[in-house]
Amino acid sequence: MKLWLCLRFGQLPLQCLNRSEHKAVVVLARQRVFRANECAAALGIREQMSTATLRTLAGDEPVLLLERDPQAERRCLQNLCCWAYGISPTLHTWREDCLQVEIGGCLNLFKGLDAILTEVGNGLRSRGFTASPGLAATPGAAWLLSFAEPDIAQAIDRPLEARLAPLPLRLLDDFTATVDSLHRAGLETLGDMLALPTQAISRRCGIEFSHFLQRVLGHRDDPRADYEPPTTFSDGYWYGYEVKANVELLPAAEQLLQSLCRFLRNAQLQTAAIDWQLTGVDRRVTGIAVRSASRHSDWRSWLQLTRIRFEQLKLDTGV
Repeated sequence: MKLWLCLRFGQLPLQCLNRSEHKAVVVLARQRVFRANECAAALGIREQMSTATLRTLAGDEPVLLLERDPQAERRCLQNLCCWAYGISPTLHTWREDCLQVEIGGCLNLFKGLDAILTEVGNGLRSRGFTASPGLAATPGAAWLLSFAEPDIAQAIDRPLEARLAPLPLRLLDDFTATVDSLHRAGLETLGDMLALPTQAISRRCGIEFSHFLQRVLGHRDDPRADYEPPTTFSDGYWYGYEVKANVELLPAAEQLLQSLCRFLRNAQLQTAAIDWQLTGVDRRVTGIAVRSASRHSDWRSWLQLTRIRFEQLKLDTGV
């Protein structure tokens, strides 16, 4: 059974630049608010506000203003692909802020859906990312359901059309003219549209929209190029607080090494070299090279080598 997990990173433009949860951070695009974290939202700052309005609302409260960086977003999404490839070798990026991961083939390996979702949730939290998940038999439906309430987004035992029904038509932003036409006819939700006869949808909305809908519902194939793993692996761990003791680095190192070695096994690769980068609270990066006499994918051996190097490390600042 095909089962797609869509991870929609709505805050990716923000979280790829700054993941602080303790100060107001805003990402701007064309001098307007593009994304704002919870601290900024608590000040009343909303998307599409002008910078002038933002400063008025903030008053004397400090707000970190950052320019949107699409290249950084793409790099983050590719790093997340590296991590997700350790869970399933069948995945691809979707739009500019989503991963689509086929997990139906991994259910036995992880001993069930709940275990996979727990693994994914823990992995995202440790990397400082939040995602809205959707589960369905097709990538398009999984993406749409990532906008639904959690009890609907993950209710794979319910009929797909019933789960899609409450969602607003405005989500279909690749077909704005068609959606405007449906709105004029009094249709507001996917359920309103799906209640129409198939031939009526084709007549009213056109063949391209009809094919899109068939792919969402699984009535037409939706071929996508699978993610091709790179020959280098990159991943990160987000503490969310200042680490001052070397020993505190090891649990993060263990988790990242397990992620690396799952990736290596799925890609049928081995490595003889790892480069750690420790980012200080002052944004300076300390590099630590770890080398092995032979290529392998055994995370325990890499952890032992890493432990030796970390024990020799003198931290000048918190990590």
